[in-house]
Amino acid sequence: MRLYRSMDLRASILVFSLFQLATSLVVNEVPGQVTLSNPKYGAFEEMRKLLKKADIIDGIVDDFTPKCFVSPSYNGIEVEYGSHFNTSDTQNKPAVMISCPKKSFKGLTLVLTDPDAPSRENPKWGEMCHWIATASSTGLKRVVDYKAPEPPAKTGYHRYVFLLLEGENGKLEAPDDRQHWGTGKSGHGVRDWAKAQGLRVVGGNFFFEQNEEQ
Repeated sequence: MRLYRSMDLRASILVFSLFQLATSLVVNEVPGQVTLSNPKYGAFEEMRKLLKKADIIDGIVDDFTPKCFVSPSYNGIEVEYGSHFNTSDTQNKPAVMISCPKKSFKGLTLVLTDPDAPSRENPKWGEMCHWIATASSTGLKRVVDYKAPEPPAKTGYHRYVFLLLEGENGKLEAPDDRQHWGTGKSGHGVRDWAKAQGLRVVGGNFFFEQNEEQ
């Protein structure tokens, strides 16, 4: 499995206004908290290339123009476009940094999905919904509880994919089931759900994880 190189998306100034990204405030990240920041400009095309290379664009979501960076971190370790984590590292929901340079949105929603359940070679249970939360300047509001990744034994690496969606999110409907995001169709998931909710992808990130028993 190739370990994709990450981009340095860290910011020196954290900006904590969801819609205008105008007020500077340094915030300590805690599990489940969202921090909105103003990172280095550029690198969106590199993000898009990495998501395409991992078959996230096309395989999981339609092609899109990135407008935001999504930087989750588990126990202080950032998810960086293909980094590898152990199952023990991801038991608790991550802290999240969202960065949308010079952009404003009606609403932002963060999701986590596993398209490789039970394995990438046989994804008959995919996609699996692991988390849905709306993002605001006060934190993340649960729509679907965080479900820690639990890749089965001897199923190789799974892609765990964070996606940031923009659009009105005051009345989101949770999927009927985590498996297939309630569609009842193998290989279906967040693309179907986002379309039904009127949401569009504006950013993404991902990591690899496998069961220690292989």
